[in-house]
Amino acid sequence: SRRPASTGAAPRGDAAIDTCQRASGAMADTAADKRPLDAAAAASPNKKAKADDSAAVDALTSRICEELKESNQGLVRAVVEQLGCDKAEEALTKTHETEKGDGVMTAEGDRRKTPGGVFFHHAREAMGRATYNALCSAEHKRQKRERAAAKEAAANASDGEAAAAAAAVAAAAAAAAATGEPAEAAAAETADVPAKAAESDTAGETNDQGETAAASDDKPADA
Repeated sequence: SRRPASTGAAPRGDAAIDTCQRASGAMADTAADKRPLDAAAAASPNKKAKADDSAAVDALTSRICEELKESNQGLVRAVVEQLGCDKAEEALTKTHETEKGDGVMTAEGDRRKTPGGVFFHHAREAMGRATYNALCSAEHKRQKRERAAAKEAAANASDGEAAAAAAAVAAAAAAAAATGEPAEAAAAETADVPAKAAESDTAGETNDQGETAAASDDKPADA
């Protein structure tokens, strides 16, 4: 007769199951420990990536303006940011190809658009007319605010210089009166202060007109 098998030790199948269960539990614990770290890493912004993106936009904007001799750098940058560097590169390539051919005529049909105008033309095709027009409007308002701020700063500086000159003349006149010296020179300088202020104001208006004329270039409008 056969002897019954001993029941003192667990069968090999049960031992294998216990081992697998322990291993699975350890893996689950490890995954649970990593989950909070992974979530935190995903939630935190990648500052280096953003900095690299900004540097790439700056570099491409400068290259487009240099290659196309385009002065409206603000609008070019806005286009690059809206399209992304890859599509902006495509618009630049199309611009060079168009310029090698017949170019693009203005809305009036009396001349070819400048290379910058051709770039804006292809950018408008890539992003759509409505998006492009909104982009131009926002950029025009931004540039207008910058010109107004610059004009105000220049006016304040002119007022400060005129006040300082008047104070210097008054001090010189007081010193001349105290010493008994003729005050004709001080009087002449005092009379010259308004003229200097007027010259400064006129220069400011000329500069602003020049900036306004440059900003109203027809390239973005008819691109």
